[in-house]
Amino acid sequence: MAQVSSAVGPRAIRAAGAVVALQGAAGIAAGLALAVRTVIGGHESATVGYGTAALFAVLGMGVAIGGVALIRSMRGGRGVAVVVQVVLLPVAWSLLTGSDQVLAGLLVGALAVLTLALLLCAPSRRWMAQQYDVAASEDDG
Repeated sequence: MAQVSSAVGPRAIRAAGAVVALQGAAGIAAGLALAVRTVIGGHESATVGYGTAALFAVLGMGVAIGGVALIRSMRGGRGVAVVVQVVLLPVAWSLLTGSDQVLAGLLVGALAVLTLALLLCAPSRRWMAQQYDVAASEDDG
């Protein structure tokens, strides 16, 4: 269970949480869109269509919960958020190089890099270290 901080987390953590929550909402929306597409007669079998829709929706819910946890200054959401951003980096690269969706690739990549920067900046690391009673040094190097 994630620990609730007695103090509000740094602005960077809450901003990253907002981005991650929106990414989760996008995953849920994609799951719903895939389910609707399957209902109206998508090109794949019903098993594949509903399975993919369920996968997107369930993963999207997990990501959204992690984002809300960060917004509420709960440290448990940070791990989920970092993993999602690292997974999105090759997705962005694929969109940039393997398709004609350069704008989508730039958007996904920029959001992933920005969110990683927010999650791993010095104030965020100090905030995470507080639960272990570790004094972060000033140089944070």
